[in-house]
Amino acid sequence: TETPSGSLSAGIGFSQSDGLIFNANVTQKNFLGSGKHIRFGFNNSSINTIYSFGYTNPFVTVDGISQGFNAFYRKTDADEANIATYTLDAFGGDITFGIPISEENRINLGVGYEHTEIDLPSDNTISRYSDFIKREGDSFDTVTLNLGWSSDDRDNALLPTSGISQTLTGEFAVPGPSLQYYKLKYKANAYHPINETFTFSLRGEFGYGDSYGDTEEYPFFQNFYAGGIRSVRGFQANTLGVKEDDEPLGGNLLVSGGAEVIFPVPFMKKTLKSFRLSAFTDFGNVYDVNQDFDAGLLRYSAGLSAIWISPFGAMSFSIAAPLKKEDGDETEAFQFSLGSTF
Repeated sequence: TETPSGSLSAGIGFSQSDGLIFNANVTQKNFLGSGKHIRFGFNNSSINTIYSFGYTNPFVTVDGISQGFNAFYRKTDADEANIATYTLDAFGGDITFGIPISEENRINLGVGYEHTEIDLPSDNTISRYSDFIKREGDSFDTVTLNLGWSSDDRDNALLPTSGISQTLTGEFAVPGPSLQYYKLKYKANAYHPINETFTFSLRGEFGYGDSYGDTEEYPFFQNFYAGGIRSVRGFQANTLGVKEDDEPLGGNLLVSGGAEVIFPVPFMKKTLKSFRLSAFTDFGNVYDVNQDFDAGLLRYSAGLSAIWISPFGAMSFSIAAPLKKEDGDETEAFQFSLGSTF
C-alpha cells in the first residue's frame, strides 16, 4: 500500500540467481511531519538474509544537500549463489551525504563501518579461501570511505527510450582497523530512439578491486561475479571466471556489457504499455587477481528478453544461447528475475 507520505510493501518472488525470496519494506517519506524519510527492510532468500534500517534528511541545507544514516545485518550462504562455499555474517552502518551539482548530477560522500565474520565448511577444499583465512584471520572490522557520482537524464526510470544513466563508486578501506583494500565500479546505460517503435540500448559495467598496505591479497568475499540475467545472459548466475575444484571463485576485475534493440509487443503497443521485448547480445567475464585483462576470455551470448512492470515490481525474462563458451562453462537458456532490471 502507498500514501503520499509513505508505503508498505511485502512480497514473495523467485529468481534463478537468488532463489525463493521473501521481502518486506516500510518507508515513511514524511516522518512525524518533518519531511524526513525512514525505511525498515527485511529480505530473505536462499542466499541472503538482510535486516536494514535507514534514515534520510533530504534537505539538510537550502541547497538540497541530504544526510542519511543506515544500519544493517546480513547473513550470506555463498554456496546457494553457485560459488565456492563459505558463510558470511556481517553487521554495520554508514553516514552519507548527497550533494547535487546539477539537475541530473549528484555526488555522494560517506563513511561506513562493517564487522564481518567468515566461516569455511569443515571439508573446505578451496586453497584460496583457507590461505586467506590463515594470513588475515576470519573476523574483520573495516572502516570505509565511500565516494560516488551519479548522472541520469533518462526520460523514464523503468522503461526508458532516451537518455543516459551513469554511476561511478569508490570504496576505500582505511588503514588501521583490519583489511586494507579498495573497490571501484562504473556502470552506464544509454538509450536512443531509432523511431517511434524501436529503441537502441547500450550498457557497460566495469569493476576493479585490489589490496594494499598490510593486506597481501584482495578479500575473496569482495569479489565481482559474472553470468546470469543481470550480467551475461545464457550463462548460469555467478559462474564465469576462474574455478577451483570446479567451484567459481569470482574475481577482482569485472568487464561486461551488451546491446539491445527494444520494441513493444507487436500490434499491442497501446494496450500493453508496461510490457516490452528486446533482442540482445551480451558479453563479459571476471578475472582473477593473478590474471590480466584478456579480451579473448570474454564470453558472448544472444537472445530475446521481456520486461514487464507488474504490480509486484519489474519482472525480467530471457531466452539466450552462448555465442562463445569454453569447456566447464555452465549455461542456462531460460532465466528470469523479479524486482530489478539492468
